[in-house]
Amino acid sequence: MKEVIEEQLQLEREREAELETIFRQEAKQVWEKREEEWERERLARGRLMAEVLAERQRQIREKMERNRQAQEESVKYREQLIRELEEARQLTQREKEEEAELKTARKQELEAQVGQEAKPRGPLLCADHLVSSSSSSSLGGESIKMGHPFEPESTNNFCLEPEASVTFASTKYLPLRTRGG
Repeated sequence: MKEVIEEQLQLEREREAELETIFRQEAKQVWEKREEEWERERLARGRLMAEVLAERQRQIREKMERNRQAQEESVKYREQLIRELEEARQLTQREKEEEAELKTARKQELEAQVGQEAKPRGPLLCADHLVSSSSSSSLGGESIKMGHPFEPESTNNFCLEPEASVTFASTKYLPLRTRGG
C-alpha cells in the first residue's frame, strides 16, 4: 500500500506539474495576446496622433496663409490711402498756390489800376450813393444812378469811377479808389 500511495502521489505531482505547465502556457498566451493588443493600441494611438498633428499643421499653414494675405491686403490698402492722402495734399497745395497767385495777380492789377487812377479823370461815384440820386448812367449794359461824389455823412470808403472797368477771370469789376486818395 505504501507503494500505491507513493504511486498516486507521484501521479498527482505529475498532474500538478502538467497543470502548471498548461497554466503557464495559457498565461503566456494570455500575456502575449495582451501585449499584441497593447501594441495595436499603441500603433493606433501613434497613427491618430500623427493624423491630429498633420491636420493641426495644415490648419496652422492655412491660418498663416490667410494672415499673410490679410497683411498684404492691409499693406496695399495702407499704401493706397497714403497715395490718396499725398494726392489730396498736392491738390490742396496746388489750389493754395493757384489762389495765392490769383490774389497776387489781382493785387498787382489793383495796385497798377490805383497807380493809373492817381490822377483824377472825372467825378467819383460813391457806392453808397448809387441808389440815392435821380441822374442815371449806363455801364456794361447796367443802369446806375449817380449820386453826389462826396457827402460827409457817408460811411463807405470806396468809390466807383464810371469811365473804366476791369475784367478778372471772366468777371467784370468796376475800378475802386479810396476816398481822398
